[in-house]
Amino acid sequence: MSIKLLPVYLLHFINFFNLMLWGPIMEPILAQQNVSDPRLKLILNGLIIAVYPLAQFFAIHPLNSLSDLIGKKKVLFITQAGTVLSIMLSILALSVPVLRNYGVAGMSYGIWLIIFSRVFDGISGGNAMVTNNYANDIINTENLDKTKAFPSIELSMIAGSLSGVFLGPIFGQSRFGTVGALYLILVISIVGLYVIYSKVTNLKVKENIKLSIADDLNLIAQIKKTNKYPVVQQTLIYRAVFQFLFMSFITSIFIFLKTHLGIEGSELSTVMFIVATITVIAITIVVPNIIGKKGVEFAFAQSKSFLLSGLLLFFIIPFFGSEFGVGLALLLAYFVLVIGVALALSLFKQFLTDTLEVEKQGQVIALEEQVIIFSAFLGATTTGLVSALIKSFELPAQFLFFYFFVLGIIYLGINHLTFRKKL
Repeated sequence: MSIKLLPVYLLHFINFFNLMLWGPIMEPILAQQNVSDPRLKLILNGLIIAVYPLAQFFAIHPLNSLSDLIGKKKVLFITQAGTVLSIMLSILALSVPVLRNYGVAGMSYGIWLIIFSRVFDGISGGNAMVTNNYANDIINTENLDKTKAFPSIELSMIAGSLSGVFLGPIFGQSRFGTVGALYLILVISIVGLYVIYSKVTNLKVKENIKLSIADDLNLIAQIKKTNKYPVVQQTLIYRAVFQFLFMSFITSIFIFLKTHLGIEGSELSTVMFIVATITVIAITIVVPNIIGKKGVEFAFAQSKSFLLSGLLLFFIIPFFGSEFGVGLALLLAYFVLVIGVALALSLFKQFLTDTLEVEKQGQVIALEEQVIIFSAFLGATTTGLVSALIKSFELPAQFLFFYFFVLGIIYLGINHLTFRKKL
């Protein structure tokens, strides 16, 4: 890892920690806020997670354009300050009794404040595109090795994600409660502010920049600009499907572990520790081995197979055997799934930047961020709605994973047939 990319590592870690932390703590938060209807719980679980990427989607391109106008350092500092403020609002929502005891429209004021804070945090999290373009600028100006730099950046995202899903249940069972996890991310976010102030380089801003929110939010028009690069379009479409499936999985796995296996609290922390160990093995040993021996293109193609196989196993396995046997088999299924995830994350940006000349790389990295954020919103939203529907029909919880698997087969099949003709 290059020390020059420290702000990038830290910002990605904070954003993904803050995003994934909410999955394992949603159940105790909703219980604390007096939400008793089980279907409303499932819908709110998806909604509260989904509003973050939705707000990100609307903020990410305008913030990137603004960074070209006033400089990346200023935008990163302002947005990180917004992250700090949003976390403070969430802490307020969970700490003041009157906010959970009174409400409007069937929900406590605390729930409404949490939703608002997640929207505000999503706007601040729109700095992801600025962060990635800053990383690309540093990589090019410092002649850093892309094969090492981009996987290191992705590793910081994975580390943040794992920290969120691992520490959330631990804090939930501690005397600090779920609010303790938010205090932790608040401290890390304040450290992030200092790192931006002291370490981010003032790169040259662009001249004659015109801010147009309508153009920035026109995702279809942005994608059409890549018509000359079918490999880029193929990668972006797969990236969108991948993010949809992965975000859906993250949103639903904690519901599934509780409803099907009865795993929660300290047991969930133990499971997440094992999951973190499996992830580290996959990222540090298995994935580099596959890429080194089979090559980048083979590894990228195989990532799809691993991803879909993992989702299929999550659907099939819970129908058989004892709870202990099912638990072990699901860890194996997760191992298969995470290999697909890690392979894809290691290669996406390398594929995109290797395909394009330097002056167009920033635009495509920006487009990638916009695509995956919109997919994350759709994934989290539909997961909550489909979970509530499955609950209404009294189907086993793992039918949600079958839903993911079928969607993955359809979309990736269309992707393969379409781009096989173009390439």
